[in-house]
This record gives sequence, structure tokens and C-alpha cells, in this order.
Amino acid sequence: MRKVLSFFIFIIFLFRVSLSQPIFFDEQPKNGTYIYGRDTDVFSIRAYATTITSASLFVKVKDPTAMWKEIQMNCYNLNPWLCNATIPGLEALLAEGKYLLYYFKVSDDSGTSYYGNETSPLEVLVDRTPPIISLASVSAQNNSYVSERKKLIFNITDPLSGVNFNATVFLFAYGNETWNSSWINLIYQNGSFIAPWNTSELPNNSTWIVYVNASDMVGNWNATRVGIFHIDNEDPEILDYYP
Repeated sequence: MRKVLSFFIFIIFLFRVSLSQPIFFDEQPKNGTYIYGRDTDVFSIRAYATTITSASLFVKVKDPTAMWKEIQMNCYNLNPWLCNATIPGLEALLAEGKYLLYYFKVSDDSGTSYYGNETSPLEVLVDRTPPIISLASVSAQNNSYVSERKKLIFNITDPLSGVNFNATVFLFAYGNETWNSSWINLIYQNGSFIAPWNTSELPNNSTWIVYVNASDMVGNWNATRVGIFHIDNEDPEILDYYP
């Protein structure tokens, strides 16, 4: 009798688990972060659920007069489930510095569940401005002859999503701006970005155009031309002089 009772309790437990609401996690983009707002930006949510019958993404600009727009999502049982969608016309809908509000609606056999809602939505801020790059210090003058090791120091700032410290690069191009494979990752130190440049490794009498590339956390890139430098790696010639 006890075995039969235990069996029925186990069946009831499985039935309740199968009818439990989905457990949501890992929304993309993350609530409270930044996006560029492209039509190709992917919004997604993951969920632990037995099955998902439908899912929707609701979005609107943060404006009292704006209306919620529903977008159907595609869902895949990857254990856990993954539901995603893009938003047609998103780039035209948003502008720099605007907030996008959004939430998710997912239905399964037990009913409908929400991650966020109209009164407490998730939100992201639009960032379409690249970092600002300025030259703070350089141990050589623009359009001058240089030799040996030089140090260039830059200020790179981004007021919104912030500078991506792993995507700041010092580049130097040969001659008429044909890209050379030479590049150096900038070193972040005491609030500035430093480029140690060993010009002694470059051909004598060659001319190089120097750039700094920097990205923010959303992927907005800024390529700033720093200056043009001529390489002088030739040792001085000493002539014998006989009075």
C-alpha cells in the first residue's frame, strides 16, 4: 500500500513540475545596459520549461505617447529553451540618448508568463556615439623626423557605454595611407592610453601616418589621425677633416 501511495505522490509531483511556470534568465540585451539599436540587434530570453507554445517581445520608446509593439519570437528547445527576435525598423525608431523599453511574454502548457511587463519593463539606452580621442602628449612634433623609441599618450573617453579597453589600437600606415600590418595595443595607465612606438624598426627615410582606433562597449568605432612622421634611422656621417 505504501509503495502504491508513493508511486501516486511521485506522479502528482511530475504532473505539477510539468505544469510549473517557465523560469527565465539571461535576457539579451541586459536590462540597464546600452545598445546601438540596429535592425539586426537580437533580443532573446532563455527559459527552463517543458514546452513553449509561443513567445513575444514587446517594445516601445520611453515616451508617454508611445504604443507597445508586439514582435513574435522564434523558440528553440536547446535545453534550456532559447527564444529570440529582431525588431524591424528599430534603427529608424530610436535616436541617440533614447531609452527603449521591452519585456517578454512566453506561453506554455500551463499558461502565460512574463519577464518584465508594461508597468515594470526592462530598458536599455541607445549609444551611437564613438569614443572621443585626443592626443595628450607625444615625444615628437607632427610632420617631423623621428628615430628610436617614442611614446604617445592619448585621452580616450566615452560618456555612455564606456571605452572598450580591449579594443584600443595604435596603427601606423605607410606612405599614401595604404594600411600596413603594423599595430600596437594601447596600454592603459593612470587614466591615459599609451602607445610605445619603436621607430628604429622602420625603414630609413620612410613616411608613416599614425592613427588611433578605439571602440566603446557597443561597438562604435573612432579612427583618429594623429599625425605624419618621417623616419630617420641613419647614423650621422663623420667626415675626416684635415686643416
